[in-house]
Amino acid sequence: MSFGLPYTLAGFISTLFVYSSAIDVQIPSFDVDSVSQVLQRLPVGWISEEFQDVRIEPNHRLKDGIVRILIDEDGNKIVEADSPTSALYGINAFLRTYCYTQITWSNSSFGNSCQKLSGQILEWRAPRVRYFGNPCTFSYSFVWWKWAEGWERMLDWLALNGFNMLLMPVGQEALWQSTFKELGLSDQAVKQFFTGPAYLAWHRMGNLKNYGGGLSDEFMEGQLQLAKKIIKRMISLGMVPLRENFGNVTHIYSADPYNEMKPTVKKLSDLKHMAEGIYAGASAIDKKAIWMLQGWAFFADKWTKQEVKAFLSGVPLGRLIVLDLIAEASPLWNVFNSFYGHHFIWCLLHNFGGTTEMRGNLRQINKGYQLALTSPNSMVGAGLAMEAINQNYIVYQFTIDRMWSNKMLIIPQWLDSFVSSRYGFSSKAALKIWSLIVNTFYSEPFNASDRFNVFLYNRPKFGQRIKAKIYWFDSEALDNIAAGLLHLLPSASGNSLFVADLNDLIREDMQYEMGNEVVLRIYEGYGMKDTDVVRSACRQLHTQMLEIDRYANYQLDEWIEAARQWGSDRAEADQLERNARDLVSTWGGRGEILDYAQRGWAGLIQHYYTSRWTFFCDWLLSHDTFNSSAFNTAIFNIVEKPFATRP
Repeated sequence: MSFGLPYTLAGFISTLFVYSSAIDVQIPSFDVDSVSQVLQRLPVGWISEEFQDVRIEPNHRLKDGIVRILIDEDGNKIVEADSPTSALYGINAFLRTYCYTQITWSNSSFGNSCQKLSGQILEWRAPRVRYFGNPCTFSYSFVWWKWAEGWERMLDWLALNGFNMLLMPVGQEALWQSTFKELGLSDQAVKQFFTGPAYLAWHRMGNLKNYGGGLSDEFMEGQLQLAKKIIKRMISLGMVPLRENFGNVTHIYSADPYNEMKPTVKKLSDLKHMAEGIYAGASAIDKKAIWMLQGWAFFADKWTKQEVKAFLSGVPLGRLIVLDLIAEASPLWNVFNSFYGHHFIWCLLHNFGGTTEMRGNLRQINKGYQLALTSPNSMVGAGLAMEAINQNYIVYQFTIDRMWSNKMLIIPQWLDSFVSSRYGFSSKAALKIWSLIVNTFYSEPFNASDRFNVFLYNRPKFGQRIKAKIYWFDSEALDNIAAGLLHLLPSASGNSLFVADLNDLIREDMQYEMGNEVVLRIYEGYGMKDTDVVRSACRQLHTQMLEIDRYANYQLDEWIEAARQWGSDRAEADQLERNARDLVSTWGGRGEILDYAQRGWAGLIQHYYTSRWTFFCDWLLSHDTFNSSAFNTAIFNIVEKPFATRP
């Protein structure tokens, strides 16, 4: 068994018309030893010994992904692939299927050896472009990363999952500063233009400037040197670095002129001229330039078909790739006639702001991707475009494996491999629990999606219908899942991935109980003017909030410390800490998108969410009537803003 089911001639014919129009993308020369180097960086030695014969086809262009693992009668393996990342995907899929091994972006689980196979050929295929990136991820997850602590591991993970194109905006601010100074701008003008590091995602997309304290020369230089390391490693692996507006690495350039900014022009011809001008700027310098455009603007700002067609008509066919950014839920390729002939990449967005609630829909991903894959269109690839990592890992691994299969995945079969590789052993009990998890949390109807689902992590409110954690399934399943995982504790307690899963389920269970029972008693007690009920329920809420904090998988302190490490002195470290705090709490000087990036992190629950509920309880006990406006002003000034602006 392999994740991508056996590849047949019929399957090839059914997808040939999709791949045959694939765009021609040149890549720098990769390092033939890069595969073995990735394997040698893994913390166990037997994996590199297991895959010593890896053969990569020499080429200088992205090709449709293909990897074969040939196993002779003695169990010896030969890996044949079109690129290093294809080879590494095949090796990783083999490890997950036959070796009880799962390598994630945080913790991993390694078996001791692989099952003995002989006389087999395993094969996986994928579209030409396997893309990873969302501008927001570089703020919500990657902003404080350095090389050894973050980027080297992430690049290995990307390679092991077959990605060959990565958005790479890191370090560009130093280049902009140099450019602006060459144009005659003063140091002060340049400094006032940049935002603080945490907000660079939106600065780069034109949404924000001069918020968060700006950038020091030391920070920009550090980011530039980091970018050079990242790009060097990407090139060695055969990955295409997608730079925003800057070249000399590849011929693909990223530019998003209307990110959540509706065009003010009235004439369709003006939209066409705007696109013509942007592309002309790139092609004047690089005759082979290809423009990569996020399709998010068309979705978020509800562009009409006429507007989209007019805008896209300003770029020659074959010179533009559109990222269909939320294709798993609201695909645009079938709304805008396959982007009127332009190439597009089917993307999974799924997460907003790094919120940590458990949610997703594997069946919807399975069917939606298959529809795009087998319909006459101009699709050239697939990718992940979540706004943050470190949540709902199953959704992303499933999507990756879906990209590497020309047929729909059989979810129970796929899940069996996922669970056994995750926990390091095969277990009918574990599979039964995860089947229940998939049929509940990961069968979410699209209309149930809510990026602010966790009621306890929002600012407390009163005087409206309680919107606690509302599930799309029978809430009794929560107790059954948590109890089932607890039964596995004796055999899996040493597995970090199991512990993380258990923590997630316990938090979900407690969040639901508190939101629907304890908070409800607070509201009812206040409505009945029974201060004893309010006081008792508030004490219980406080105790349970602190208990939830104990079951977090990530720490606010680690986020803050990572930010402070970039400071060249105490003042800059303090500024960066304020950036880090604000982004995951008030998100704006006046709380403009309050709680957008809410997270179930230790420390954030205790010192921010719990403090807000304590303030809310004290307010109820000292006010006979609830004035929402007065309360919102008070809690922002007394609790929220002080948290976000320390030190």
